[in-house]
Amino acid sequence: MIGNMSRDFLPATMLAVSLALAAVFSYTLPSNYEPQWRAAEVMRSDTPVYVFHESSSYIENIYAIRHDWNYDKSSWLGQYVGNENVFDTADEDNPDVTVPYEVPFDFVVAVRADAENDVNKNGDYFPLAYARVENIKVELEVTGFYYYHENSTNLMEYVFENYNYGSPSGYVRVNVIFDNNGNGWTIPAGGSLSYTLRYWIWG
Repeated sequence: MIGNMSRDFLPATMLAVSLALAAVFSYTLPSNYEPQWRAAEVMRSDTPVYVFHESSSYIENIYAIRHDWNYDKSSWLGQYVGNENVFDTADEDNPDVTVPYEVPFDFVVAVRADAENDVNKNGDYFPLAYARVENIKVELEVTGFYYYHENSTNLMEYVFENYNYGSPSGYVRVNVIFDNNGNGWTIPAGGSLSYTLRYWIWG
C-alpha cells in the first residue's frame, strides 16, 4: 500500500469528514538519503481535524462531479462550483458532502505538489524529487456496499497549473480523476460508501 483520508458519501445526507494534513518545514537532506514513495497527506473520517497549510504537498479539494458531464479535466474545478453538475465539494473547512442517489458521479481529488526538500512535523523526510505527475500518486479505497481499491496512474492525472514543470524546484497542481473504471460511482437510495484517500509523493 502506498499513505490516508476516509470520507463518506450518503445520498441526501450530510456526512462529516476529518482531514489530517502533514506539516512540513524546510530542511537539508542528509547525504545518505534515498528517494522513495512517501505519504504526503493522510485523511480519515474517524480522526480529529488537523490542518497545517505550511505543507508544500497536500490535497486541495475533493469534488463529486456528474460522470457524464463534459467538463475540462485540465482546469481548476473550483470555477464550476455552483454548477448543478458539481454535486458537492470537500475540504478542511467544509467536510460535509451530499450526492443524489442513482446518479453516476466522478470522485475528483485536486492535489498540489512542490519540489522542495521538506520534513514533516514528525521529522520524516518527504521531498518531491521533480514537479511532474510521475512523482505523485493518490490511492483510493472504497468500502460500503461494495469494495474498490485503486492507485492513480498518469492517465488519471490532469495538470491544471504548474511552474517549472519537471524541475526539482517547481510545483504542479493536478486533478486526479477516479471514475470507477469509466462507469462513475452510483449510490442507491439508502446506500452509503466510505472512502479512504492516501496521497503519495516520490522523492
